Amino acid sequence: MNSLKQAVRAYTSRYADNRGMAITPVPGLRMMCLKAPSGDLHSVYRPLICLVLQGAKRLIVGNEERVFSSGQSVLVSADMPVTGRVVQASQSEPYLAIAVELEVALLRELTAHIDTPARSALQRCLRYSPSTPKPHCSIAHHGCCTEPHVASH
Repeated sequence: MNSLKQAVRAYTSRYADNRGMAITPVPGLRMMCLKAPSGDLHSVYRPLICLVLQGAKRLIVGNEERVFSSGQSVLVSADMPVTGRVVQASQSEPYLAIAVELEVALLRELTAHIDTPARSALQRCLRYSPSTPKPHCSIAHHGCCTEPHVASH
């Protein structure tokens, strides 16, 4: 993961805006680098998956609050208002993250063609990891390995 962190730091040092966000030439791929904790940022998250590479960010959705730190990911499955704040970042170890926007229509089309056992509507819409105490409708908390692995779904 160190080479990925180095790549994000290098790219954001050249292309990030004043909020630490860098849009890449790859459609839907964004990178973030902040060298100090931030104030609250109110926004609407589109469907995406975000991997926190270093540091930590607090997200508030409605009355629910979660902190996502290095090696964890955020999966957003629907447009939703979010308040975010980077809570762990420094000059020597900035907050680093990459996010990929998800095309929900394409994902629906792909899943329609995958031969899977019949599942209820609830099972099709919710994804959560065993470490999460309860499923959450639109925002999920996932732990990630530091080494590459192949998922068997």
